[in-house]
Amino acid sequence: MDAHFEVPSNLRSVTHRRDNLIYVQSQIMLITRVHAEIYRRLSTEECRLFGDYLQAFGKVMRPGFSKITWSSKINIVDRFVQVC
Repeated sequence: MDAHFEVPSNLRSVTHRRDNLIYVQSQIMLITRVHAEIYRRLSTEECRLFGDYLQAFGKVMRPGFSKITWSSKINIVDRFVQVC
């Protein structure tokens, strides 16, 4: 018995952009690693000085770490890529 699943049309575009999305993911992970390394090297005083920046950066990056599911809207990915 062959199992056949209907792929929602809005997700088909994701499969067509697979290479681009993999590239974006690798860039996000690189940015995250560099950001974590910089944050780790900051002194307590420097963390306080850059606190607002670090919080703003976290808000921008948060959508990039959310899982894309069948019900996800593709424009979420597009908006996040534009911001980064």
